[in-house]
Amino acid sequence: MAVPRSGPRSLAGVPRPAGGPAAILDEGAPWAQRTEHGWSLTIRVQPGASRAGVAGPMGDALKVRVSAPANEGKANAELVRFLARQLGVPARDVEIVSGHQARTKVVAVRHQSVGL
Repeated sequence: MAVPRSGPRSLAGVPRPAGGPAAILDEGAPWAQRTEHGWSLTIRVQPGASRAGVAGPMGDALKVRVSAPANEGKANAELVRFLARQLGVPARDVEIVSGHQARTKVVAVRHQSVGL
């Protein structure tokens, strides 16, 4: 007999964020830090997923699935669009600062109105 679960869970057994700005921009989370100009996010990207979405915490990063393949910057572009949409900011305010060719990336969200 299967044990009912209270909600989706990450591999580590930590509850997944439900989505939206509050789940991504959690000051208590190791992946999100406020900066002078907005936020710095550590994101672990899973390219080639069947659909885009926040998968949940993965170590000190937030795992995000994108459907675009990891070639020619397609996954990076989709990640920027996805985060902008989830956070309600223009895509021009979301920038991959490091990790352009890695799965773990540091993303800057430069927008003063983004927050909890």
